[in-house]
Amino acid sequence: MLIKAIILENFRAYKTRTVIPASDLTVFIGKNDSGKSTILEALDIFFEGGTVKIESADASKGGDPKNVRIAVIFTELPPQLVLDSNAVTTLANEYLLNADGNLEIHKVFNCAIQTPKAAVFARAVHPTAKDAADTLQKVQKDLKAVIKDKGLEKNCNQTENQSMRYAIYQAHPGLQLLHLPVVQTAFASGSLRQGGDRARFPTPLHQPANPRRTDPEPLRDRLPRPVPRVTRRRHPLPQVHRIRRHAQILRHPGRRMIGKTAKQKKALRHNSWVDKRCWGSAPDPGVL
Repeated sequence: MLIKAIILENFRAYKTRTVIPASDLTVFIGKNDSGKSTILEALDIFFEGGTVKIESADASKGGDPKNVRIAVIFTELPPQLVLDSNAVTTLANEYLLNADGNLEIHKVFNCAIQTPKAAVFARAVHPTAKDAADTLQKVQKDLKAVIKDKGLEKNCNQTENQSMRYAIYQAHPGLQLLHLPVVQTAFASGSLRQGGDRARFPTPLHQPANPRRTDPEPLRDRLPRPVPRVTRRRHPLPQVHRIRRHAQILRHPGRRMIGKTAKQKKALRHNSWVDKRCWGSAPDPGVL
């Protein structure tokens, strides 16, 4: 899948609805604080990259903080997708494509609260008829009940939700297709979740594929670990200097005693006798 356009509304500097086209090579040129980085950070928030997270302060000043919208339109969609582990279907059969045949996903954040939460939905040309409007949100038990009421047991595989939905759509006389948001369809980390189903899409170009997983994994930046606090130990160098100083006293005891008080001379004599253990010689008692 490729990104065809980005839609921003009530997000930072983009107060009004702004559609930003994208292609294979897209360059943003503008002055400082004109909103170039905002587009890239909006994509990181949309794809849950982890580097930037939505905050209440991201709502535009003077706009609607309960309707902070980040949307992405995808093109070059996969021809098939997998539901219920083995059920193969298409986005067209599920009526999840917009009027241009593209996949349009919206994330609307409520920035009026301290921790904004997102409502995720697809805007598509979807059935609005009475018996087909909520088919996409029904679980397997409800789908089997509809299949039984309409007598479509022979037209589908009742172990696959996709097959039952397709049979219901084909048997309906008029679906009354309209371009509207398909609620309760959550897209997260490159996957489509609807009820108990999950569809796996190819990894987008901005996300590295993980060969150990069958579905894309959101890009998470690894933060550097904090440096552990090491207790500094006293270096033995000062003790070495002290021993050398005492050695000088042994070599020149008379010079060290000149001008010293009785208390200082007593301390020097004590230190000299202690140094005998390190140097293996005693001072001359006649000199001291």
